[in-house]
Amino acid sequence: MVSCFGCPVLGSVKVYVPPGTGTISNFTTVPGMVSTNGESEFAVFCATPAPHIPSATAQGSRMPIANRRDGSRDERSGRALMVFRLNLLVTSLLLLWTGSVYSTLRPAARLHRYQYSQMAMGVQVTLTVYAPDQATAERACAAAFERIAEIEQIASDYRPDSELMRLCAQAGGPPIRVSEELFTLLHRAQQLARRTEGAFDVTVGPYVQLWRRARRTGQFPTEQELQEARARVGYEKVVLDERERTVQLLVPGMRLDLGGIAKGYALDEALCVLQQHGVHHALLEAGGDIVAGLAPPGVAGWRIRVENAAPERQWVYLARGAISSSGDTEQYVEYDG
Repeated sequence: MVSCFGCPVLGSVKVYVPPGTGTISNFTTVPGMVSTNGESEFAVFCATPAPHIPSATAQGSRMPIANRRDGSRDERSGRALMVFRLNLLVTSLLLLWTGSVYSTLRPAARLHRYQYSQMAMGVQVTLTVYAPDQATAERACAAAFERIAEIEQIASDYRPDSELMRLCAQAGGPPIRVSEELFTLLHRAQQLARRTEGAFDVTVGPYVQLWRRARRTGQFPTEQELQEARARVGYEKVVLDERERTVQLLVPGMRLDLGGIAKGYALDEALCVLQQHGVHHALLEAGGDIVAGLAPPGVAGWRIRVENAAPERQWVYLARGAISSSGDTEQYVEYDG
């Protein structure tokens, strides 16, 4: 068998997982995280045959060993010298190229599958990673969860002391200087709002509060409540100043909800943290938001099932990308039967 680089493959992709889909090999608990671990193995071996170095005395060539007595060089010897130098150059380049190919295809370390879960941003966040050992996986995932917690403290609308809620408490007042991270989120949200002409709008917080109450108590919003909420909603009521990094909410009672953008941002940041710790094969999930790093070793992508989708669209294979879904499978309100 020959690889795409033209060199023979001595080994092949080998994948090991415990018997049965989803089977775990052990169970680990660390503070704030639950782990279910399995393992896999991936190795690719590639070797390039030793390049042929043309002999200087091969048939049809002759080494230039002497000049003629009259001072002129043998014409055939000159041509042989040129050919020899050219062959030597090509051989040297080939050796360098072979070394670079082999360095990229050298045997990968044996990787094990680890999975950790933690409540964050109002949902269960699950990190599934492949790492060389448990210590590496726990260290990387703990740091990733810390990064998610940092963003939650900035962007959560569930926490009254979050930076976002402190900003909303100043609605109707003067511009408020905010952190660079919160400003980045709001700036991106406003860009999306303008591009979608308000279909995406983080000022929908007053509506969200009414429907959260309806889900919790079964009390449907009245028409008056909906009208009052409508007066406090609209992305055009948010003023951003990039130079001063300030945000002004123009109408009293406005409430921002970053649920449509903050979870994806938090998962992107968490993936960066995993990669900084040397963990590149990872899948991060928070509710309907999923972010993927490299695929599991030996396969093309992470296999993801989309609940309640059409049969031909239920399975998605994802690597180095993201996917988000939304629906009434888990959060819904029944009214009048």
